[in-house]
Amino acid sequence: MNRLLLACLCLAACKSNKEAPPASPPAPSSTPDAAPKAAAPAPPDAVPPAVALTDWQLEGATHVDSLAELCKNQKHEGFSEGCSWKKPDQTLGGLSAPYKSVLLFWSGKPEEGMAEDKAFHLAIETDKGWFVHSFEKQGSGGLPSVEIDSIELADFFPGGNPETVVRMTRKGIESYEEPKLSDLASEQKIITICGVGASGEPKCVADLQLSENAHDQNDDNKDKIAWEVKLTPTKDGFDLAAASGKPPKELVGAFRVVFP
Repeated sequence: MNRLLLACLCLAACKSNKEAPPASPPAPSSTPDAAPKAAAPAPPDAVPPAVALTDWQLEGATHVDSLAELCKNQKHEGFSEGCSWKKPDQTLGGLSAPYKSVLLFWSGKPEEGMAEDKAFHLAIETDKGWFVHSFEKQGSGGLPSVEIDSIELADFFPGGNPETVVRMTRKGIESYEEPKLSDLASEQKIITICGVGASGEPKCVADLQLSENAHDQNDDNKDKIAWEVKLTPTKDGFDLAAASGKPPKELVGAFRVVFP
């Protein structure tokens, strides 16, 4: 009897062990080391420093009562042979406010095949009247020769009114005070950018030199002067960076342009 009772108890215990649910996995550790670590903050020197801007000194175009009056006054400055404002070299079309007229004309004594004693004038008309930016007199007497490469109305600086952009090439004889260089035949690329702000009166980034290529006109074996800067418009104005050679230090940097 006792053996039978013991056998029943053993059978019940074995059945109970087989039907028991599997054990739960261990709970995750709650220690601080188990939490993901936050990314370390970037060091202060990882933030790029602000670029220092230099205000570019703008030149105002001269207000004139009329282009006819301008040409009349030119005769008193040695330009007695003509003035082409009635038949300008170039006239820009498709204009909108604040521009009413934009044209390029010359005054002086033109000679066939060359520009003798001749000056170019950029004339811009707004509601405030006519404004003229005159490029340097050129031609005879050792003065440089200026060739107009292009003139256009373009959104040169992002935002605001479009600008009048004139590109030109200036050639002439330059004198340098360097020991290995004397009188040099020089060629320069020049840009002038005129804009109109709220005042309605044009102001210009005038005659900005972008390159220099000079050599001794009598001895090509002497050292040359050659450099170029790259102009990149920005939201504040423009950047000038050395593209080749060693440009003047005042022509390298970031510049602010504001047309009043």
